[in-house]
Amino acid sequence: MKKLLYIIIIPAFIGCTSVKNAQSNYDLAQIKNNNLKLFNGIYQNKCEKCEAEICSLWSTIDYKSEKLEDWADLNVKLEVNDDFNLKAQLFRDNKIIDTQILEGKIANNYFQLKRQWKTDFKFIILWTLGDSSVKLAMNKEKELVVLRESGGVALLVAFPVFGADSPMIETKYKRAK
Repeated sequence: MKKLLYIIIIPAFIGCTSVKNAQSNYDLAQIKNNNLKLFNGIYQNKCEKCEAEICSLWSTIDYKSEKLEDWADLNVKLEVNDDFNLKAQLFRDNKIIDTQILEGKIANNYFQLKRQWKTDFKFIILWTLGDSSVKLAMNKEKELVVLRESGGVALLVAFPVFGADSPMIETKYKRAK
């Protein structure tokens, strides 16, 4: 039984990704506990250079498979609750669509979100484990900079058959007018 447990758990950690040591290409503002309120604001859901929904701010921090038809027209409001939590609200005009509490910690001028895990069952014998690692920062122009990486492992019954990681993606989100 112990060996079977190792067979199931080890592939999950082989496919793990992390942006813990990743650094931004932008000139970042100093983020400390006393100025975490720099994140307070409303940001465009669509990033500057990527037109795909996968690059939307909400899909990055929410890590769900839910598709939103008008995702590029939505905004995300970030509000600091305390040193370990940000409140994120997805909204259209003045109507709130969804709310998330983002848990994390401050490290090296970034607010690093707690790792997110997702499990999907495709068939009775095929299932996947996925994870996402995200860091938030603020550049000198008061734009939100997001570094993220994700990966996963496909398992046939309990045996790993495929694993993949995405490259680190850095996106920048402007404040909404």
